[in-house]
Amino acid sequence: MRVPRWWQELDQDVSRMAPAIAVAFTTGTISLGGAISFLPGIITSDASSHNFLVEVGVGSALLALAVSAIFVGVRLWFRRRRLLDSRGTAYIVNESAKTWTYEEKRNFSTRIQTEFAHIIRVPGPDELGSNWKWPLDENAHKWSGKVDELVYAFWAVQYNDNQRTRNSLFIWAWWSVSLAFTLRAISGRRGLVLGIRRRPSEGRAGRLDPEAWREPPKSFTIDPSLPDVGAPGAIWKATANFGSDDPTAKNAASPKPATLLLVRMSPGAWGPIPPGDETPAQPIHLTLRDAGGNTGLTGTVDLEFREWRAFPDTRHHAWENYEPLAQSAARWISAVWRERGGVVLLGMVAMPEAVAGIGILATQMGESWPEHLWPVMWNGHGGPMVIPDLDLGRSATRYWNHQ
Repeated sequence: MRVPRWWQELDQDVSRMAPAIAVAFTTGTISLGGAISFLPGIITSDASSHNFLVEVGVGSALLALAVSAIFVGVRLWFRRRRLLDSRGTAYIVNESAKTWTYEEKRNFSTRIQTEFAHIIRVPGPDELGSNWKWPLDENAHKWSGKVDELVYAFWAVQYNDNQRTRNSLFIWAWWSVSLAFTLRAISGRRGLVLGIRRRPSEGRAGRLDPEAWREPPKSFTIDPSLPDVGAPGAIWKATANFGSDDPTAKNAASPKPATLLLVRMSPGAWGPIPPGDETPAQPIHLTLRDAGGNTGLTGTVDLEFREWRAFPDTRHHAWENYEPLAQSAARWISAVWRERGGVVLLGMVAMPEAVAGIGILATQMGESWPEHLWPVMWNGHGGPMVIPDLDLGRSATRYWNHQ
């Protein structure tokens, strides 16, 4: 028997199920009461009378309606519970307050409230009293410790949640915070499985407002069967001025090669790299500030600049492409690091969910993942790019493995 389309849609929509369940049980209760009300008349009436046949007919119809409505209500109630249990707990990490307005927060929180078994907001450093907005100023040397605070907060709320249900993550954050968060959270809790879900965004590619609960979460597990997507771009020579705006600063000869990698999953500009397929002006000049002093580079340093790109055919990548994108980008980062060694810097123009997926994949790559990997953050405006004190490399996973 062909199932009506409206029933198929209702069978997957938790928010519509709740009122439908209420209507079904209300209809069933009223109809059952009506059917029962005919029972005394049926008992006392003459079986051969016209009224008897009418009362039996109407009472039977009401009883059938009551049974059908209650059956539908019970069926929807169990279906709703199964859907909620399969979706599990939704954790919201909001560490990008400047780009996520109060109205967006309220609308999104309201919409997902009925779509998951539990909604848990992970308190970040700012909510824990640190007055922290992930600055790129003189406080950028604190980023690593603040990511640690965020991870500890997630562990705390996740520990008290039902461990048998799926963990879904919605994340708003700088790309480097997304990567570091999943890298450290999973490295310190072996066996923890995070399903990344796509959330609404207002990015360079325009508005994206998916009904995220309808899309399956992505687990980002290394899968050799996934297709390789994207492609390495040209290799350029670049010079970077560390710690000074003076282009004539003394050259600091690095004992090891220095490489700047750029992963672009959208055609937006990044620092000196123009949007789309345009070729940047040669030679490429960068001004970088190493907030944590971790690279050991000072003065004017020669860099090899490499790009990997995978632009969408439309304004946004399809959700089913996020896992191949993350895996292909992670493999490219690994391959270049193994080829070049030395100091590796990383910039990104990518979706936070795909970047979080790269962090998850890094925990599975072992020694293939770079020992140290330093993010280069661009604020989208002028001024120097900043390297916050936030190691995205394998050394960070070893530290968290011993927690």
